[in-house]
Amino acid sequence: MSVNAGGKPIVTDKLTHLWDPLSNVCYPSGSERLQNHFSEAHVKKITNGFGTNNGQGGTGATKSGLVAYGAETDHQRQKGYFVSDGSSDWWEFGGSSNTQVPIKGGTTGYNHPSGITFGGWFKVDSSNTSTRTLFGFGGTNSSNNMSYVYYSSSGTVTFWHEPNSNYATANMTTSIEDDKWHLIMATIQGYSTSACYIRVVVDGGLFGASSAGTSVSSANYLGSSSNFRNYAIGNFEKSSWQTSHLGDIGPHYIYAKVLSDVEMQQNYYALIDRFNF
Repeated sequence: MSVNAGGKPIVTDKLTHLWDPLSNVCYPSGSERLQNHFSEAHVKKITNGFGTNNGQGGTGATKSGLVAYGAETDHQRQKGYFVSDGSSDWWEFGGSSNTQVPIKGGTTGYNHPSGITFGGWFKVDSSNTSTRTLFGFGGTNSSNNMSYVYYSSSGTVTFWHEPNSNYATANMTTSIEDDKWHLIMATIQGYSTSACYIRVVVDGGLFGASSAGTSVSSANYLGSSSNFRNYAIGNFEKSSWQTSHLGDIGPHYIYAKVLSDVEMQQNYYALIDRFNF
């Protein structure tokens, strides 16, 4: 299978989740729930009238507000991204009792893989003056059980991984607040029963990358399924919702493996012409 809406094929090996307004091939299936915090009017405008928000902002909202279905000519007319106002626009994939992101095929507990890659395309508004969240796993715990990527008021990117009592951060020192599209991906690779290696990569490493190692108190590098309650794009829940992303949001991916540098760059070059024109 290849997915090449608006560009060249992206990496599909162990691709478990894909959200792309331009693609007619998206995961998860319609039976899995995604709460869409974008307005009904905004969704229909971006998706050329094909999107819907079924129960938007509450229970029962499905992924249909993220994906535009229709003829190929309809897809080609769409922008292929969402504009986040920095106050109330994000996607929340999950539930109130445990994580609803069913990543399978790993050796760690709760069916999470020992390696994972997650992230997508973002454009940061250069007028930003606040620390804001891009994406990540979170829930109702305010002290741990989280794994997320954010950018500071100065535009630098940090990947914060705290699955249990210990944590590590991977920090970029170059600002992404340049009003340009960037592919921002985070990876977690377990290398023992009590430690993992994390990394944040921007534009397939061409813009920059940073990494760190950390010890964790569990062999499950994402924490228990009862603590990681949701995955969000454009925001992050740390007991309560944080300050949401200000700028644009494009396609987003989750892989049940750590992508290589070559694969990271394949995804970058696959869609860079779609955005940076």
